[in-house]
Amino acid sequence: QIDEKYRIWDKALEIDNKFKIHEKVQTAAQTAQSKATAALQSPTGQKVHDFANQTIAQIAAVHYEAKKIQNEKAVSAAASA
Repeated sequence: QIDEKYRIWDKALEIDNKFKIHEKVQTAAQTAQSKATAALQSPTGQKVHDFANQTIAQIAAVHYEAKKIQNEKAVSAAASA
């Protein structure tokens, strides 16, 4: 295999250990999560959250209606054939 020949995995781990990439990514993700959680607690964050939920509900309703129409057309096409 390529990894056995070039030791790619070992080199990647060595670079990760040298530059602490994994730790930095984890710290950045935790910081982003805590900031997002804090933002959602604000009045503006709540408005954005509510708007997003309403939008998702509307999209789901439109999708449901489209599938319903598609099924009705398939049934009527089968009945007329």
